Amino acid sequence: MNRQPIIITVGISLILSLIAIALSIFAISKESNFITSKSQLTTTTSKSADKFILQNGVYSDGPIGYPHYFVIIDNVGNGTITGTVNFLYEDGQTSVVFSFNATPIEGYLNIKVNKIPQIGSASENPSNVPTVISATYSSNYIDLGECLTYLHFASSNSDCQFHK
Repeated sequence: MNRQPIIITVGISLILSLIAIALSIFAISKESNFITSKSQLTTTTSKSADKFILQNGVYSDGPIGYPHYFVIIDNVGNGTITGTVNFLYEDGQTSVVFSFNATPIEGYLNIKVNKIPQIGSASENPSNVPTVISATYSSNYIDLGECLTYLHFASSNSDCQFHK
């Protein structure tokens, strides 16, 4: 009896079994990579949603050391934002131009002006400041739009754009 064809047949079967196992492992690892990629996609998606979360802090329309307006976001939470629009004078003194409450909705702010203190040369006549201001925002940016009508030291629309 010749055992050589049986050994070759068993050998080929063994090789085919090993190839099948290798392909199965490869398929499982590809599926695992897909799940990891899907997880990463979910993380990316939530990070893009974070652009609509306005951070607490100071947002400025000018460089340090020069007179400029700045916005302070005091409280972010419960669907309401409170803050102030301020002016930094050349001597380092500051004054509040007005305080506000705002409702953020995916990149848009509906700002309701609360109080206009009228202290300092940056103060505005209450009749010049709208009671409601429409603005846009991202996580590190606020744009008050056409602020030239109510921030009298603003000389261009870029003075209406505040960065964190």
